[in-house]
Amino acid sequence: MITIEAEQEHYCLATNGEAWTVLERRAGKYHPFGNCSGPGVTFDDPAAEALFRGGQRLPEPHARRLLADIAEEWRSLLEHVR
Repeated sequence: MITIEAEQEHYCLATNGEAWTVLERRAGKYHPFGNCSGPGVTFDDPAAEALFRGGQRLPEPHARRLLADIAEEWRSLLEHVR
């Protein structure tokens, strides 16, 4: 079962109980961070476990730091656009 442990901006820290990852949420679907070109998935979709494959599997401290860094960059970019 995939759960969201933290959210910042459009990004989520998620775990499947074994690994951690950072996801981007768009239009109610989730995409692996850095690869949003494909179709998103919902957590009840069997394909959702693919969100934790390969380089997307992170230790919790690294995933939390990545989430904070990504959200900070997003807010900084938004401030420049305003």
